[in-house]
Amino acid sequence: MFPAPNCDENLFRAQIDLLREQGHEVQVEHIGQKSIGEFAQEIREKYPQEVHLIGVSIGAHIALEVFALDVARVKSLTLISMKKEKPSKAKQEKREGYVRDLSSENKEEKFHEITEEICSRMFFEKNPEVKKLNATYHQMAQHMGLEALKNQVQQMIEVGKKDIFADVPPNSKTVINLVVGEKDLRFRDAGDNRPIHEIAEEMRGEMKERIGGEINLCMIGNAGHLPTIERAEEMNHFFQNLLSRFSPQAEKSPAI
Repeated sequence: MFPAPNCDENLFRAQIDLLREQGHEVQVEHIGQKSIGEFAQEIREKYPQEVHLIGVSIGAHIALEVFALDVARVKSLTLISMKKEKPSKAKQEKREGYVRDLSSENKEEKFHEITEEICSRMFFEKNPEVKKLNATYHQMAQHMGLEALKNQVQQMIEVGKKDIFADVPPNSKTVINLVVGEKDLRFRDAGDNRPIHEIAEEMRGEMKERIGGEINLCMIGNAGHLPTIERAEEMNHFFQNLLSRFSPQAEKSPAI
């Protein structure tokens, strides 16, 4: 399992508890200060066996990168809240400005400003229960600290510079799932007013055309960017259904 930046294993707490209770081996891996490419290679070498890969946000980009390195040993690939970045030049420059701000003399002040801005778009704000989760995420981000936030922005810049499907070989075996919150405001580019599900279906279609194989889209109702905690019960049900498709032997493949 690969959490979103500035998040820890608590992002997957409900899923970890369920999967371990059912006898599955679960590992949560953190990218730290590495690039996505470097980290993906490290994960490939660390886990030579067959696996189920699960990632959220930037963590989903990491999972996709690991998958691209060794398609044959990935039983399933679950990409949660993975946006195909098409950042404008202005957006990339803004992110680069964040990195400069987080290295400046006023970095502590800038850290709080940037954290507030990122958190404000993380959840479905009209749901009062989710607002509590937004506060929880904000506390998590504060706990992870300034350097972690700077690393997050650098990873977002890295993702924005590449065609995320370019290096993924054709797939015929792995079950690929796109999981998207219906109210995930971060999934929509500025100026794109289409429904989230329409944008997600477009990405599923592109993946089907370019990668092939089984690619499923699961929309999570009344959820924002982090459905594993916003709709934990529904996500648990999703993973139970996914693993039930595999034989008892294959079900014990580690989830990372």
